Amino acid sequence: MANALVTGGNSGIGFATARLLSEKGYDVTIAGRDSERVSAAAKTLGVRGLVADVSRLDELTTLAQPFLEEGL
Repeated sequence: MANALVTGGNSGIGFATARLLSEKGYDVTIAGRDSERVSAAAKTLGVRGLVADVSRLDELTTLAQPFLEEGL
């Protein structure tokens, strides 16, 4: 199964993209800055959610860790 990371996946175009990828069979992870919104969107979509601000280098490293460690 292919993996997909969608930043801003908790609303708008990111949410729609995550939904489409999930429907197409991708193992989807969404990321966003607001933990409550990410959690709610991930639950609605049935995908994994991570909290990260992609404008911050240290948080990009945190965002990448599960993919590097778990082979997502």
